[in-house]
Amino acid sequence: MKRIEGNWIIQYSIIGKGDDKIISPTSRFTTIKNGEIKNYIFGIEDVNNIDDHSKYFAFGEYLKLTRLDKRKTQFVFKIEKLNKDSLVLNQVDRNRLIVHKKISKDLRNNIDLKKLIDKSFELKIGNSIDTIYFDNSYLMFKKPNEPIEKWNSDGWKLIKIDGFDILLTGSSSTFIVKENNGKIYLNQFGLGGEILKLELSEIEIKTKRVKQIVEEIKRFEGY
Repeated sequence: MKRIEGNWIIQYSIIGKGDDKIISPTSRFTTIKNGEIKNYIFGIEDVNNIDDHSKYFAFGEYLKLTRLDKRKTQFVFKIEKLNKDSLVLNQVDRNRLIVHKKISKDLRNNIDLKKLIDKSFELKIGNSIDTIYFDNSYLMFKKPNEPIEKWNSDGWKLIKIDGFDILLTGSSSTFIVKENNGKIYLNQFGLGGEILKLELSEIEIKTKRVKQIVEEIKRFEGY
């Protein structure tokens, strides 16, 4: 089924109805191509960061998925909605809706990792400005008005698929990285389906303390 092929972000899932409805934000990069579906997530054993890899067979408004693992688990989904930028699948046995948003080809990019690693940035989120620092293995960040020692850590990896630069993080957030006119942006879908465009502005900070924290984390985790 060519109409569902492309690069998608699983935006959120919905289980139940009415007062019992539970909405779970997801933010997972997914490719649907050549009869296969691949979901990507940070921090798993697969070298390509593929969490789920399935073949699918389309019949009418239904998809039958078979996981490409030892168990060969099968799932049936009903296509509840499909247009040029949205795909909503209903997992039949669980009455679980999975909402996908298609990634525009305009977000294709080819960033050099050297522009991120061992550098610090201000990340503007609404009226708030966080400070982040990219180590080879860790994404370090701190909130506004916190002392320099108050750094938090998250894992990260940049993967390149079909012309897109996808930033996977340990907190399960997924961003599409786009460089434009010398500025770097992290793009993410909001719950309303809109693209949230977060600007990274390179800054100079005293990195001695944050590098010490990174080394402490690596020693603790056995790097």
